[in-house]
Parts: sequence; structure tokens; C-alpha cells
Amino acid sequence: MRNIRREDKPFRYGGDEFVLIFDSINNENLFDIIFRINNEFEKETGYTFSSGGTICKESSKIYQCLKKSDDLLYEVKKASKGEILIKI
Repeated sequence: MRNIRREDKPFRYGGDEFVLIFDSINNENLFDIIFRINNEFEKETGYTFSSGGTICKESSKIYQCLKKSDDLLYEVKKASKGEILIKI
């Protein structure tokens, strides 16, 4: 919570998966935020996490965006540990 704004929305999405919804953000900002959270998490726990993310330009397509982010997460989890993959 220290690394996101008050207007950002964090949700638990599964057993060990979380979703962060940001308003008005671009790919570079998204990467920077997730990178910062991952570094902070590693400092506090000794662990890292993998991340998949996308920019959803239309709120009516939120479910498609969640599916795309989830697919990206599994793609990065198969390839490596502790990496971040963001695509539009």
C-alpha cells in the first residue's frame, strides 16, 4: 500500500495472485510501480514475484484486460522468476 496512490485499487485475485487497478497510467509508469513494489517486497521478505500487466483503455473491456494480464503472468512465470511483463 505504501507504493500505490490512494485512488489505485488493489484486489486479491486468487490464492497468491493480486490485481492492481490504476487510473491514468502508461506502460512506463506501470513498469516503474511494479518494479518498485517487487524490490520493496524482496527487501522485506527475501522473495520476488512475477508480474503480468496491460493497459486497459476502455473500462467496458475490463474482463478482457484481466484475462490478458493473467495470460501474461503465466507466460512470464513459465520463462523465469521475479520478472515483469507488460503489453498493451
